[in-house]
Amino acid sequence: MRGQVQRLVMRAHGMNVYFSLTDPTRERFPVTPAPSRTGSPTVGTPNVSRPSSPSRAEESSNASPGLPCRSTACCSQDEVERHRGRPATRRHPHFEVDCPSHSIKSYFHNTLFRRHHHRHSHISLLSGHNHDHLHEHVVGVFESQRYLDLESQHFAHPLAAYYTERSTALLHQSCEPLLRACALCLDQLDLWLRTSRHNRWVFLWGGNRCSRIQQERLNELSRACDELTRTVEVFRLAS
Repeated sequence: MRGQVQRLVMRAHGMNVYFSLTDPTRERFPVTPAPSRTGSPTVGTPNVSRPSSPSRAEESSNASPGLPCRSTACCSQDEVERHRGRPATRRHPHFEVDCPSHSIKSYFHNTLFRRHHHRHSHISLLSGHNHDHLHEHVVGVFESQRYLDLESQHFAHPLAAYYTERSTALLHQSCEPLLRACALCLDQLDLWLRTSRHNRWVFLWGGNRCSRIQQERLNELSRACDELTRTVEVFRLAS
């Protein structure tokens, strides 16, 4: 039962889509809506800009007083080596660590530099990609179908509209028995689904009368399915 219902629904939907696509009276290429102007203001409350960043004077005044100074709390690498009893080795200035604040600043500086370099390279690649396509004009899907349809521009037949309308009428005429059989089968199936569980407790104790009514409904549904099967076979042989 479920397989037959699925076939009925799929066949009816496919015919509906086919006739809607081959309808000669419908607009073949619908017009795209007009683009909105980019300069129009946004409706609603204007966005509030972020507060201005504090000045350098405020940053220096708000800085934490607990940070140690370089001259009092920091020592050089030579003094550390001399205190340990090892000879002081000269290192490259890039690896000199004078104080913790210097290492923290250098770490954040390197991190920000890497992020800025990555973002700058990404923006440059993106701008270069957009620059290569500046000469191309962006059009909508429907506009491209309208202007790039070679068949309608160069190979169009002067009687194409008449032939399309005539073939649609002939196809509708040949499919009329199949459509009627599908409609009848769907009606019988809808009646069966609506009344199959109606007064189900009465059918258990109704005796022969209730069984006869149920069997008549089942016979009507089976007859409609058989008629649909026969019509489909005739349509396949004719086509």
